[in-house]
Amino acid sequence: MDNPERTMGRREFLKLMGAAGLKFVLDPTEIEQLLLPQLEPNPHVSIVGLSLVPESIFKHRPDESLLLPINFCATYQRNSPDHLNKDSKSGGDLWGYGQGIREALTRGQPVFLVLEFPGETDQDVTLEDWKEYVSTLAQRFRGANFILGNEVNIELHRRWKNNPDLFAKYYLAAAEKIRQLSPNSLVLMYGEAYFGHGETLRQILFYLCQKPTRHPAVPIDGLCFHFYDDKVELLPARVELYRQIGREFGLPTKFYLTELGIPEAKVLTSEEHCRLLAQNLAVALALASEGELEYIFWQTAFSISNADPHSLTYFDKSSLKLKPAFVQFLLITKLLHHNVVLSESGGVYRVTGETSNHQKAIISWGPQQRLSINLTRAPASFLGS
Repeated sequence: MDNPERTMGRREFLKLMGAAGLKFVLDPTEIEQLLLPQLEPNPHVSIVGLSLVPESIFKHRPDESLLLPINFCATYQRNSPDHLNKDSKSGGDLWGYGQGIREALTRGQPVFLVLEFPGETDQDVTLEDWKEYVSTLAQRFRGANFILGNEVNIELHRRWKNNPDLFAKYYLAAAEKIRQLSPNSLVLMYGEAYFGHGETLRQILFYLCQKPTRHPAVPIDGLCFHFYDDKVELLPARVELYRQIGREFGLPTKFYLTELGIPEAKVLTSEEHCRLLAQNLAVALALASEGELEYIFWQTAFSISNADPHSLTYFDKSSLKLKPAFVQFLLITKLLHHNVVLSESGGVYRVTGETSNHQKAIISWGPQQRLSINLTRAPASFLGS
C-alpha cells in the first residue's frame, strides 16, 4: 500500500476512512489535505517501532522520535559482545536496524532504546557481562536515550521483580557506563506495566534512593509507564501516581508514556480501534501540552498478522498493509499539534487544539455522543480535490 501522506489512491483512502468511522465527522477532502506533509504532527508523539516501517509505506520525518526495544537474549553473545545480533542472517547489529538508528542520531532525532534485562534463560550472565553489553550499546549509539528494563513488575520478569536489590545493582552498573560513555544520554527507569500502584518500582527505588545506601547522584532522569485502558479518565490519575512516587524519592518529575494502547483483552472492530485510539491519544496529548508528559509512544507500529489488536500495520503475505487506525493516528497528531486542552462536563470529553497552520480542532465524545472531529475553519486551500 502507498504512503497515505503522498500517493494513496482516493478509493483506498475512502475505504480506510469508512472503516474508521470518519466519513461522518469530516469531509474526506479535508482529511486528505490534513494528512499532507505541510501539516506537522505533534512533536511529543510517535509509535513504538515506527522506525522499522519502510519509506515505501511511511515517509519518515527528520525530527521524528524513535523508540526501539532491544532484547538482551537475542542480541548478546559472550564470545562476540560487540556483534549485538545472534542471527547472522538478518545482517548488521540489532537485526539490521542499527545503522538506521545511527543515521537518526546523526540527524538529531530523539532516540529511545529500551534495554531489556537478562531473562530467565540468561542465569549465567554475570554483572561484568552486563556491563560489557551496555558499554557496547552506549558507545555504538552515543546520544540515544536509554530506558533500563521493561515491565519489571510482571511475573515474566520475576527474577528482577522478586529481587529489587539485584535490579538496583544492575541498573546502577548500566547507568554508570552510559553516563561515562554517552554523557548526553537520558537514563530512564523501566516502563511499568499497566497494573498495580507502583509497588515494584517503590521497592527498587528504596534500594537506589534511601539513606544510608543512597547513591550519591541517583542516575534517574525520568520515570516511564504504560497505559492500556478504555477509561480515559484513568490516564491523568496514572500520571499523578508516578508524580507522587517521584516526590517520595526526590526524583526529577519527568514522565514518559512509552506504551499507550487499548485494553489487552479486548477484541475490537476497526471503528472501535480508531475511536479508542483517538480518545486515548487526545487525552495524552493534552497532558503533554500541559507539561505532564515528555514523550508519548503508541503501541505498536506493526505486527505479523492483522489479529494483533494494538498494531497499526500488519503483514499480508509479503507486503505491509495499513490499518484504518494508522491513518487515524496521523490525523489526530496533526490536528492536535499544540495548545491542546482537555475538559470534561457530565461525562462528555472535549479536547481542543491547533494544527501547525493554526486551525482550531475539536475532538469530543461521551456516553451518548459518538466521537466527533471538527475543524472550526477550513481555508480555501483545503477545498476541492
